Formats: sequence, structure tokens, C-alpha cells
Amino acid sequence: MIGKDGEVLANSMVSFDTRNLDTVQWLQENRDVKRYGRITGVPLHTMFSMTKLLYIRDHEPELYERTDRVMTFGDFVAYKLCGQAAMDASSASRTMMFHVREGRWEQSIIEEVGLDPGKLPRVVPCGTLLGPVRGSAAAGLGLSAETVVAAGGHDQVCCALGAGILESGIAMNSMGTTDSILCVCKEFSASDTLLDANIPCGAYSLEKLYACHSFVLSTGSIVQWFKKTYFKPGDISFKELDAYMATHPEPGDLQILPHFSGSGTPWMDSCSKGVIAGLTLETTNMDIYHGILEGICYELRTNLDNMQAVGLPVDQVICIGGASGSRPYLQLKANIYQKPIVRQNVAEAGCLGAALLGAKAAGLIGDMGEALKNFISEDEVILPDSEMAALYEEKFQTYRRLYGISRELFGKQSVRGGKPGC
Repeated sequence: MIGKDGEVLANSMVSFDTRNLDTVQWLQENRDVKRYGRITGVPLHTMFSMTKLLYIRDHEPELYERTDRVMTFGDFVAYKLCGQAAMDASSASRTMMFHVREGRWEQSIIEEVGLDPGKLPRVVPCGTLLGPVRGSAAAGLGLSAETVVAAGGHDQVCCALGAGILESGIAMNSMGTTDSILCVCKEFSASDTLLDANIPCGAYSLEKLYACHSFVLSTGSIVQWFKKTYFKPGDISFKELDAYMATHPEPGDLQILPHFSGSGTPWMDSCSKGVIAGLTLETTNMDIYHGILEGICYELRTNLDNMQAVGLPVDQVICIGGASGSRPYLQLKANIYQKPIVRQNVAEAGCLGAALLGAKAAGLIGDMGEALKNFISEDEVILPDSEMAALYEEKFQTYRRLYGISRELFGKQSVRGGKPGC
């Protein structure tokens, strides 16, 4: 929330912030959210910007009135550098207010929910030149006055671009605090089938392509929780965790639902809880680690299956991010996804994708596909182990019941089944 003089007026409501559950519930009961989804490509959820703006308007009206512009973090950085308030189309696609096909804010939705469209920045394609760095910013950062500022892209869109996702059939799986799977398609799709599967579809980093996302909110964050909870600092390294997984390729005894900060797709249940099932007196901390990785992969497999069921083909998966350095983890993914897993020479593909968008804006590159050939190559293709894949498939069929069991235990607190509030 930015004031007229460019000052930040309040702390931001980040994606994990679910104070707006009551807003989501109200929209569900009082507005045609399916219509919104068919225009904007996103289902109703606490993470999307419109629901957060409505919460601020209703609960902090003075802050809302003082706000001159609402920006994402990327917009704000660009604004401070060059004085231009602009949002890239892929980020605008995450607001629930953007007409994806026509590349503009959807006035009918904005007015129907009672928000002020004048508070929104203009929308530009990813990789658009915004202008040179302002003199004061250039001096403070030690940059040349000729340095240009470009509109970037949503983090997963930049990741997919840096991974070389330029056609259908290849999925990107980013592995970080959260895990995301992204496929591209040539036609925007927000059918009821896609929306019922809670698969958002929005603008991609390249025009004439669209991005379809699935995501699991708690992945690397659960691994960090595990290390912090079960070990003292420095007691165990990722190398040691990898060594354990390498010597235990078969399915473990636990079933773990990785909803430690609610659920992403396909459930989109902000109040869902994590579950660790199957504990015995013989269970070790490493059994729990194994179960965490399995649960993450099962949740992502559920999303992959849904994406393929709605017409998004996936023949192979390119894994990127810090955790893609774990060979045993990638083998586990191959066995559970039952897909070839590709590891590239560039793990931090998001940085590469953002850099390429900057280079495009500066006029340094033309054809993105040709430019990518200079930066990325396959390091390894990891194939499923047929014996292990069969064992994990059997266990996956049991895992599919776990969310339903969790809903029976905790569903009264879910925004989908009762009163909001976690």
C-alpha cells in the first residue's frame, strides 16, 4: 500500500496471510466467483490480491483511503528505481482482477466488489522497458545513469522461462520454500473443469503463451521445520540427509500430508492441517524425513494428474531450485511422478529468466529460444525405477485418502465447510 509521495503505508499481506478468510467466505456466498474465474483465470482463494484488498478496505479503511497505489514487491522496486508504477501481466494474473485474454484490468469485477480501480498501476507485458534509473537511485546504488529498468515477471513464470519452458508437454517443477509445477499452453483456458481442479491460468513471460500453475505451499519450509525441530543447529547436513535417502529407496512406513501452512492446489483449503500418520515406538526422525519428502511428492503427483486430466500434457519434468541438487530426491520424484526428471546446468532458473526479461527490454536479445540455448543444457535425465515406481504407486493410492481424513478431523475450521478461521 503506497501513499501519494511514494511512501510505504503498512506492512504487506503476503500470500500465506489468511486474515481475509471471512472475505473469501463472503465472496463465495454473495458473488459469482465462477464468472470471475472464467475471466481472470484464478479460483477464489485467500492468496489472491483482490481478497486482500477487500480485507484492508473493510478492516483498515483509513489505510485504504490513504493508499494512492497498490503494488507487488517487483512493481515497488521498479517504482523506486525509475519512478514508473507498472505491473507485469503475469503478476496481474494473480490478482483476481485481470482480464487475461484482453490484457487489462476487468472493470466489471473491480466495481462489483467495490474497489477503486484508480489505485491499480498500469499493466505491461513481461520484459517491458520502463525507463532509466533515476539519478538519486543510480547514485545511491553505484549504477550508471544509463541503466534501464524493466518489468519482470511472477516468480514461477521467471523460473519456467529460465528452465526453457517454451512449449507444451514439458513441465517445470521449482523446488524451494514451496513447490510449483508450471506448464504453458497456446490458448487461455479457464473452463469449469480447470477451475474445479483449482489450476490457475494466466499470462506467461512471453506473449502468445499462457501459464498454468499448480503449487504445494509447504515443501522446503517443512524440511527446514524438520531440521529445526528434530536436530540442534549443525547436527545434520543436507549431504547426510541425501545419504540416508540414497540407501532407503523403498517407500517408508509413514503417510504425511504436507499441509503445514494450509493447502495449495488442488484443494485450495487455507485451513487444512498437516498430518503425520503411522507413528510407532520404533519410528525415527529419519523415518519422518523420508515421509515428508514422500508426502510432498504425492501432493505434487496429485496436481500433475489433475493437469493432465484437463488437457495439459506432461511428458517430462524439469526440476530447478536449491533442492534439485539432491539426486536421491529427484529419483524419488521420478518414481512417484512416473515421469523422466531433467536436471539442468542452471539450478537458479528464476534468476536467469528475470535476467533474460531485462535483456529483452534493453534490446540485447531478440528470439528468446535462441538466447536460452546459450545458457541452459541438460545435466542428467533421471528415469523412474520400475520396481520402486510400482511400490510407490500402491502407496500413493492410499495417500489419496489422507486429505479427506484430515477434513473429517479439522473440517469444521475450513473455509470450505463451515465458519472461516484457522
